[in-house]
Amino acid sequence: MFGVGFQKILILIAIVTAVWYGFRLIGQIAAERKKLQREAGRGRPARRNVQDMVKCRLCGDYVPASGVASCANANCPSR
Repeated sequence: MFGVGFQKILILIAIVTAVWYGFRLIGQIAAERKKLQREAGRGRPARRNVQDMVKCRLCGDYVPASGVASCANANCPSR
């Protein structure tokens, strides 16, 4: 009743083979995606310059610590 015939064995081998090649294909796609991401990461622009900010004593706005004497606010009493 539950005999294992030659056709059933061939179908089982075909299914296992298809699953095996499917996993290999997914692995290759993932490896290629990682490779492309690494290559894209090399072409990124250099980091931006970061400036320290200090709070304006008079109006409370934050301005760069060097280079600017007062904030850009027109109502700021330090202008």
